[in-house]
Amino acid sequence: PFSYCLTAPYVVPRIDVVRHETPVIVTIDDLLAPDEVSNIRRQLSAGELVPTVDYQEDVFAFSAGADEDAHFRRVVEAAGTSVPEPYQCDPLKSFLWTVTNAPGAVPERDVIRGANAIMRRKAVEKWRSEEGQVLLGLTADESTFEKSGQRFRMAETVRSTLEEAVLPRVLLTDPGIVEWIVQDASVVFYREGESQVPHVDPCDVTLLLYLGGGMFDNGKDGIDAFHGCEGGDTCFPLVDCRVAPHLGRGLVFFSSLLEDGVKNDGQRDREMLSLHHGSQVVRGEKIVAHSG
Repeated sequence: PFSYCLTAPYVVPRIDVVRHETPVIVTIDDLLAPDEVSNIRRQLSAGELVPTVDYQEDVFAFSAGADEDAHFRRVVEAAGTSVPEPYQCDPLKSFLWTVTNAPGAVPERDVIRGANAIMRRKAVEKWRSEEGQVLLGLTADESTFEKSGQRFRMAETVRSTLEEAVLPRVLLTDPGIVEWIVQDASVVFYREGESQVPHVDPCDVTLLLYLGGGMFDNGKDGIDAFHGCEGGDTCFPLVDCRVAPHLGRGLVFFSSLLEDGVKNDGQRDREMLSLHHGSQVVRGEKIVAHSG
């Protein structure tokens, strides 16, 4: 049930329901015209890009473990505890011993950071296992996730464009039936060798707008011109689905179990089959506007 409120002469978007079952996955080609893509990119270039820390996308980064170990050593040293010799050679074990035996000596923020580090390492171990590789359907060259893209908060001018001009093209005709409340809006830049780690979005529905991606023929001398990127597919491995980042394409998918309703805490259960990741960009640059 998708319809569009077009604000100008426009190529009619082409809708493809890639997956009909839960989680529903829909691509909308030509959701953005080339001049609209250019306009949004100009707005991005004109404003200050502010990094967001709301996502942990460096979970597989080369430097993550070393940075954590250095932090653990500083915390243990600041606590002034005498760590037993069996734990001294492992920064994480030294940190955990200190937290357990001298809890008052470690600030709460460092305890939380330690818990996050443990979760990160368990995730890496899981995804890098043979079972994890099979589960995600990854090839050897896209299974590392060691270089993540750069994510920035979406500028208000771009967010306004998204909410006022683009979302009405995706929603039902009657605005009283469905209301799309944007709780999260960001822009991610992926360059060669960069990818996105496997995750499930915390929102009910996600809209991705591809502002840079794909290749097309410029018609000059019969030579294909390179525009955007090669690679960088959005992959849903648990349902065997991949979506290429074609310029101007929209991708809509659902990450919560809508039919189960809202729980007592005001949240819906996650649809784990919507787990997805961004494959490596092989060449060029992929730019994605994310709204959820």
